[in-house]
Amino acid sequence: MEWKLRVELLEWILVIRGGLIIAIIIIQDKRGIILLALGHPYYARMAYNLLASIRLHEPYLAVAIAVNGEGFGLLEEYQQDQFTKVIQLDNYTDPYRAKLDLDIISPFEQTLYLDVD
Repeated sequence: MEWKLRVELLEWILVIRGGLIIAIIIIQDKRGIILLALGHPYYARMAYNLLASIRLHEPYLAVAIAVNGEGFGLLEEYQQDQFTKVIQLDNYTDPYRAKLDLDIISPFEQTLYLDVD
């Protein structure tokens, strides 16, 4: 089977099983999900749990997380690396204001916002 893809190269994902590369996935970051982990530090953990559910159903979908404060640092490094993009929002203290500015904050052309709690 021949696959033809026309994409702007941003990131690659190699799918490896049993030591063999079985797929090379090119992520095109025009569509994605954004999660906000602002305020309480445990929102970052909730965002990671939601990310795990998203990866179960859509393993190659781009998922960005917008964070402020120390919450993101509570995640292990391998957990942090699961997010496609990390956006620092230290100038946003009000999470409601950040939700209103998602069109500015989001790195995607088409964005789905999901609450992490």
